Amino acid sequence: MNIKEYIAAPRRDFDIKVLSSYIIEHPKEIQFLCDLCSDQNTYPFPEYSSWTLIHVAQALPNAVQHHLPVIIDTFLASQNHSSSRNLLKVITLFPKQVYKEEELINRLFDILMAPNSKPALVVYGCQQLQKYFHEYPEFKSEVISILELLLSKEKSPAIAVALRNLTKSKS
Repeated sequence: MNIKEYIAAPRRDFDIKVLSSYIIEHPKEIQFLCDLCSDQNTYPFPEYSSWTLIHVAQALPNAVQHHLPVIIDTFLASQNHSSSRNLLKVITLFPKQVYKEEELINRLFDILMAPNSKPALVVYGCQQLQKYFHEYPEFKSEVISILELLLSKEKSPAIAVALRNLTKSKS
């Protein structure tokens, strides 16, 4: 299968299950899929390849974990909301990373504080930041305050659930 041609096909012909199954059967293609996630590529490549990467990471975590530095770099550089959301979801599937930890934490807080961040990106950001609460206990109260502020401005069920989960968690 030519992955790039498949992704570029008309949307009605795209099937995430077909592409993710192919990558799962051919894990050597994970690097190519990661490369397609870059903002240097045009729609639909970053969006669809990062979406596919979620499914592949869930099925083959050990194979994808090897590519986490590239995934983190791509996430840090991304200005595309959809691919950022998908890449962050992939990152949340793995234990806390030390690779570019400071940059990652800063980007996660930037996402939480950005007025145009969509709820899914905020929720995934909270999930990833939660991994740092033991090491940086002050993060928890900061994240809770940010979520409360977001909810005071605009009601979002996803953010409300994230806030409720944080206030209930012991970490």
